[in-house]
Amino acid sequence: MQIHHLACSIRNPIFLLLSCPSLTIHIQHVQTDLHVNTPSTTPNIETGWEAPAGSVRTFTIPEHWRAGRIWGRRNCDFSNNPGPNSCTDGGCNGGLQCDPRSGTGVPPATVAEWTLGDENGLDWYDGG
Repeated sequence: MQIHHLACSIRNPIFLLLSCPSLTIHIQHVQTDLHVNTPSTTPNIETGWEAPAGSVRTFTIPEHWRAGRIWGRRNCDFSNNPGPNSCTDGGCNGGLQCDPRSGTGVPPATVAEWTLGDENGLDWYDGG
């Protein structure tokens, strides 16, 4: 898996442009520094949503947020099965709203990941 360095900081905002016919999106917030003295270091956005084709989603990340990932889920049915097998791929604990602590996606899924401001002040991204 290849890791890429971002040439510029993407602290605020993050944009998602979706071109799939229909997709359920999950965003996982990863708090890597448990000692940050702020009320919240995760973006103020739900942990899953349905995204129609061509839709755009924008959210702002807090200053001390360090890392995260976004992945799509397909063919989901949350009515009778709110668990990790509620989607053909990418399902997670919690159903549509993935559990922020144990909601890691079930493979296969295409994931976009990033780390902002590592120990050298660099931002990194990866997709796969």
